Amino acid sequence: MLEVVSNEHGEPANLIKDATATAVKIKAFIQEKHLLRLPSPDRCRIVEMPEFQRGFSVAYLNPAPPLDAKASSYYAISPPPRDWDARKVKSFMQEYNRHMLQLLTIHEA
Repeated sequence: MLEVVSNEHGEPANLIKDATATAVKIKAFIQEKHLLRLPSPDRCRIVEMPEFQRGFSVAYLNPAPPLDAKASSYYAISPPPRDWDARKVKSFMQEYNRHMLQLLTIHEA
């Protein structure tokens, strides 16, 4: 089963787009189930992690300052490094498959 699940992933170039789509689905689920009140407008930006911050974690959330109602939060995700060979990239994408991307997004957001 793990092999099947690990192969349910997108392309590395679409990681930010996939995370954004995942966040949309999670927010819809939260609203549909009335689990909590989400901020409106949504000022969380999903971005590619800056190169200098990569290597310690796959993702992080840089939250907006609590007293600045107009500031944005940033959910940053690191794509696989450009210098990795195809085998390493495939392994990375298998680990951060669509299911794990949901867990990562819930954790960070």
